[in-house]
Amino acid sequence: MRQTLTNRRWRGHRHASALAVMMCLSVALQACTVVSIEEDRMARAQQSDSFDAKAFAEQVWTAKVLPATDGRAQPVDTLLTALKTDAATAEKSFGRQAGEGSPYTYAITGEGMVTAVDASGPAGTATVRVGDTDVLIRTGPYVSGTTLRDSLAFISFNDFTNQLVYADVSKSLNDKALRANAAAIGALRVGQKVRFTGVFAHAADAQVRLTPVRLDVVS
Repeated sequence: MRQTLTNRRWRGHRHASALAVMMCLSVALQACTVVSIEEDRMARAQQSDSFDAKAFAEQVWTAKVLPATDGRAQPVDTLLTALKTDAATAEKSFGRQAGEGSPYTYAITGEGMVTAVDASGPAGTATVRVGDTDVLIRTGPYVSGTTLRDSLAFISFNDFTNQLVYADVSKSLNDKALRANAAAIGALRVGQKVRFTGVFAHAADAQVRLTPVRLDVVS
């Protein structure tokens, strides 16, 4: 009888231990994030001393940058009206801030008439009239600033080894935006109708200086 009770207690203890192990494994699995081989390779590359920012920009452009920007983009008049009416609410509803103290970035989409093309310097622009608003589309060949990088939620400073690499990512994304839209930029003429999607940082002068993600000449 005593041996039987001992065996039962042992079996019960073993069953409880197995159950506890299974529960721990379940919790651990729930805490895991499943990533693809390609995502794992990219994450490792971002932390590498040999990280190639240009290759990174090429890799994420179609898969991540375009859908992320398209998904956030608001019509020009909708967003600018919201900013004028209640900037704080517009920031929460439509803006993105890369870090404390950074300017809010916004994505817009629209269609309008080209009223000016300035290619006199490296930071060229095309002025597009949309309703009562002038949108300055950056046409390069040089685009300064970090607006495009900072507008993308999937990019974080903590993903990279240092500030220099993070800055290289910004430059490479700006360069990619110009390359992706090179045909349309080269064809811009006063009087043309264009369609665009891009990002800008809200400035004190309220001027929209847009880094284009998509740009098409309509007519």
